[in-house]
Amino acid sequence: YNLNDSIRPEVKQLSRQILENHNNLIDVKIESEKYILATGRLTSVGWHLVCVAKEADMTASLKKTGSALDNSLTNIWKDFLALSGIAMAVFILMIISAIRIFITPIRQFITASKKISKGDFSVNIDLHRNDEIGQLADAFNIMTEKLEISENNEKQHAQELEYKIQSRTHALEKSNRELNGIR
Repeated sequence: YNLNDSIRPEVKQLSRQILENHNNLIDVKIESEKYILATGRLTSVGWHLVCVAKEADMTASLKKTGSALDNSLTNIWKDFLALSGIAMAVFILMIISAIRIFITPIRQFITASKKISKGDFSVNIDLHRNDEIGQLADAFNIMTEKLEISENNEKQHAQELEYKIQSRTHALEKSNRELNGIR
């Protein structure tokens, strides 16, 4: 079909523009309706190809695509927020668990240390763990036992010394009386 053979004057006028611009997009209005023409030249055969589409059809398709993209972005955003919330909750739970794993034994050590400083050696830390904190608890319990034994030995030694002092004091007093009686 040759554009110059068209009965519409607008199309005939376009034929000159198409021949002058080999590859182009052209906007045209025919009977109050807008069209978009895509032109291209096939140099090997000397032809000009023209693809015609109503602008309303093209924009409707673009609007549908835009709407679909908006919906997709909304869904992606919702999924992102949901997954971020879940990740945050898991992270918080992990932090709480870590705090419990480390802080609870430390509190037990503090409580036990305060009791020992007041002379209560009956304290025993029962953690039943196979990690470094469990080893520390075992060492702490052994230390407490040794402190109690040492404290008991010290008390027994003090009692023995007190008994010896009293015995010697009585012996000296007796000797002193005997000496006083000789004079």
